[in-house]
Amino acid sequence: MDKQKMKWIIPAAVAGVAVVWWGASSYASSNAEESLRKKLTAMGMQDQVHWADLSASPFGTVTLKDVTVTMSPRDQVQAKEVQISDVIEDAKRQRIALSVKGLVLPDGKSHSMLGNSLGLASGRAELPPMDVVLKADVRFDDNQADIALSVEQKDMADLDFKVSMTEIGALQSLANGQLPADAMMGFGIMGPLQMLSRISIKELDIKVKDRGMMERGIALHKRYNLPVQVGEGSAKSQREKAFEQEAEEMMVECRSEGFALMTQDPEAACKAVVRFVTGDKSTLRITMDPKTPVSIERIASAFMGRPNPSVTSALNAEIRS
Repeated sequence: MDKQKMKWIIPAAVAGVAVVWWGASSYASSNAEESLRKKLTAMGMQDQVHWADLSASPFGTVTLKDVTVTMSPRDQVQAKEVQISDVIEDAKRQRIALSVKGLVLPDGKSHSMLGNSLGLASGRAELPPMDVVLKADVRFDDNQADIALSVEQKDMADLDFKVSMTEIGALQSLANGQLPADAMMGFGIMGPLQMLSRISIKELDIKVKDRGMMERGIALHKRYNLPVQVGEGSAKSQREKAFEQEAEEMMVECRSEGFALMTQDPEAACKAVVRFVTGDKSTLRITMDPKTPVSIERIASAFMGRPNPSVTSALNAEIRS
């Protein structure tokens, strides 16, 4: 084949592939939008979720632009982009990857992932948008589930949460809307929560990284909450000394807290927590690696101040900074 023919064939082939891709994407987009609207209708949320544009790739990734979710007139969030991929939805398995970029309130402001009071305490009434990634793989056929959540918020903090679970029958019951007769137990929402407490944790990993929230909060605390006395030395040295005293008091209090007592080394756990909240370390990590799965109910009992040596040993929990 001569070079003159090749000069035309290659662009034509590229154009052909582009046309096929565009056609497949358009078909995928129309089907994705129809499927999503049916799903929202089934959930009773067809009037609560809106988007400016929807596109889909032939491989199943759905991208929504300028998304608004309204739960009530006073409860609304917006996102620049929401991407849904890796979806499996059948009786044996539920899987999804969800990416949300630019999550804000309607006025363009955001809250702290850990509560807006922390944002205010760190000197920021207006916080930057959050980026959120959720990956969930729930396998009812083998009674296992893996969930990973990451949240990034500039100038505040990052959160990474991963959990592997077993004994997840409660999730299937809730997903199907099928609650046992005794599930409600006369306590409203406490019934489903009681069911969820039967789920067992195989592995847990939580990591928080400070991106300015703790640093600013500590500086403001020292400046406005630690009084100084004239003639007792410089204001800075007085505040540093008072802050060191607070850190020592934190250690004493921590040693009696349930969350520390359930770890393998309570003293090390408390030192890690104090280092993080006083700004000596920028990360805090909590892990559980049980030799055999432990129910959420038993873990909650340990957290609430009723640690049991057998539970503590089984959890194999650590707190590090």
